[in-house]
Amino acid sequence: MSLPNSGSRKQVIDEWELPFSRQEYQLRCAKVRSSMEQRGLDALVVSDPSNMFYLTGYDGWSFYLPQAVVLFAIDEQPYWIGRPQDKYGARLTTWLEDDHIRDYSEKLVHAKGEHPGATIAELIREMQADAGRIGLEMDAHYFTARGCEVVRLGLPKAELVDSEELVNWCRVVKTPSEIEYMRKAAKVASAAMAVATQVISPGERECDAAAAIVRAQYQGVGDIMGEYPAIVPLIPSRQRALAAHLTWTDRRYQEGDAVNIELSGCVRRYHAPLARTLCIGRPSAELLSLGRAVQEGLDAAISAMRPGETAEGVEAAWRAALERHGYTKESRLGYSVGIGYPPDWGEHTISLRSGDTTVLTAGMAFHIIGGMWLKEQGLELSETVVVTESGSEVLTEFERSLIVKEPRRARWQGVATRESNLTREMEHKSLSVTDPADLTKASMPNYLDVLEAGDRLSGHASPTPTLVFDELSSKLGAEIVLKMESMSDVGSFKWRGALNKILSLPSEVAKRGVVTYSTGNHGVAMAEWARRLGIPAQVCVPKDVGAKKLERLRGLGVRIDMDSLDQDQAASRCYELARETGATVIPPFDDPHVIAGQGTIGLEILTQLPDLDAVVVPVSGGGLVSGIGLAVRAYRPDVRIIGVCAENAAAMYASIQVGRVIAVEESATLADSLRGGLGAPNNYTFDLVSDLGIEMVQVSEVDIEEAMRTLLQTSGLIVEGAGAVGLAAIMAADLDLAGKKVVVVVSGRNVDADSISNLLRG
Repeated sequence: MSLPNSGSRKQVIDEWELPFSRQEYQLRCAKVRSSMEQRGLDALVVSDPSNMFYLTGYDGWSFYLPQAVVLFAIDEQPYWIGRPQDKYGARLTTWLEDDHIRDYSEKLVHAKGEHPGATIAELIREMQADAGRIGLEMDAHYFTARGCEVVRLGLPKAELVDSEELVNWCRVVKTPSEIEYMRKAAKVASAAMAVATQVISPGERECDAAAAIVRAQYQGVGDIMGEYPAIVPLIPSRQRALAAHLTWTDRRYQEGDAVNIELSGCVRRYHAPLARTLCIGRPSAELLSLGRAVQEGLDAAISAMRPGETAEGVEAAWRAALERHGYTKESRLGYSVGIGYPPDWGEHTISLRSGDTTVLTAGMAFHIIGGMWLKEQGLELSETVVVTESGSEVLTEFERSLIVKEPRRARWQGVATRESNLTREMEHKSLSVTDPADLTKASMPNYLDVLEAGDRLSGHASPTPTLVFDELSSKLGAEIVLKMESMSDVGSFKWRGALNKILSLPSEVAKRGVVTYSTGNHGVAMAEWARRLGIPAQVCVPKDVGAKKLERLRGLGVRIDMDSLDQDQAASRCYELARETGATVIPPFDDPHVIAGQGTIGLEILTQLPDLDAVVVPVSGGGLVSGIGLAVRAYRPDVRIIGVCAENAAAMYASIQVGRVIAVEESATLADSLRGGLGAPNNYTFDLVSDLGIEMVQVSEVDIEEAMRTLLQTSGLIVEGAGAVGLAAIMAADLDLAGKKVVVVVSGRNVDADSISNLLRG
């Protein structure tokens, strides 16, 4: 079979650049040939896909059929042998010249009485090594007994010997470029673990959690592309967590479950495995005790890992820590890791266990896995660790402890406030008139819901842009990037949550119409998309809603109810109308679909600015910051998320300070879109803001006005007060963001003419 005529060899390779330089591959081959010489080998047949990749760069899902890389003592360049249709893949992914890329007849694929191993023997005869000593990888996963026998029959004069893990041992010490790929893989693994801990919740299916984890593994982090790891996510729960290496079922997680999570990131075939155990609800005393012991043992092993120490010495440090807690572990603590193809990411060389006297050197990499499987309990904690010149470096980044996930419950507490506040009795009455689907609290939204929202909204609107103004960044001493939600069709971010909620409704429900309560932006967004979709809509607003927003609502032809004094009364009126008309309430913030829709902003930020350090978000009821938090925490758990309330409307800020939902007295504010409390009851946003580790600050009216003016002067942008609170916080609060890349969500542009005039006069 001839190679396709598609340009020069360099042009072909440039379509997907080799992971390493040609010189590095040559050095690797020279290293292997040196080992061959020490063992007296004239040729070496390599069939392990990881070793083939190491020596040539070959990367394809073709290992289900016989293939090999063959090295000869007399030739500096190895040969690749595979199926004809994989030959072009070898040309595309390896550094080999065309005459070193061979194929066997297609007739040999799954043929009776014949086998591709005959082609390997034929090449060895051609190279006149058939009377020499030939090494075979006898323990490689894809080198079959039949293949071995066919090679043996084709080389009757040769001495065939087990090369054991000759190439594997050459791979044990990594170069800096290899370790850099593993660092990237560790970022992917850490992000995937963050996704796992979010999606594993009561009521969710194991298979859905696996789907979310796999998506995170493949999608990668920022500009780091993920690949398929050598092993699928291992996420057994409850009784199955007592066993190692189980995958998933369709059972739904329950309170009391312990879930062992083992996964890996993979970048250019280099792996960084990571394992944790998550407990939903209060852990048992035994699990807590085991968790402390394993954590201490893992810490001790990592501290012991340094050049000059032995593999068994590292394991001894682990074992001693375990024994202090009354535990023992018979199986090995860990193993060398790096390149991997299914079914394994281990290198099959060094094991961290008693009796392995291998001396550690800088550049070795290990998966240290504190896995304990007792009669009544299983637990896993693991890290990917590289030996450095002076000690070790932990590549994976996730809290090293038993993860305890308390089932989220509404923490509403009725607090008397101004005369317009609803009583708990009214709130329960209001809930009873919504669509029957709302009678039972839905599952807490998670990252998977945000991804689904992204898919749902993708056909309806384009991502909003980001803008950078040098004058603004220079003034604030940080790289300020504005995420321009104000440039959406409706003038604010609110379209995302409203549309995601509407699109989630069954068609027969949507036909009955939608209704909401809003100080303006949410109502405008819902009305606009209801109009486009041909759905009847009504909006309940307070009497003092901004003139511009009221004018916009009227222009959309939506029915407007203005019988309410404030946002709380508007909410009550909204539910009354839902009962009377059969319409579905589209809540402004405290709803899983609304939160997930707002979270698509976070997905866009991660795509547009993967290297951000912080994101600053306006906060009222918390739907926007919760959604963004779900997205950002999944991929970049290290990014700071800072929520900003207006001082005159700071319900979320005040609630976070006391640790429960409270109502606060509000007064007039330039950030009128941030008015309104957290709702009663608050089912989602307060818990999410708390659990996602979102920092909360508040800004004064003077701060907001100054930020609006600064945006106008430095960038020519006119934004509403709510859209400027993020910048106000950077200008006025002590956030320690100097020199950082900071994304500021500019949430809306719907500002009254009087406010614009005041800015211009200022």
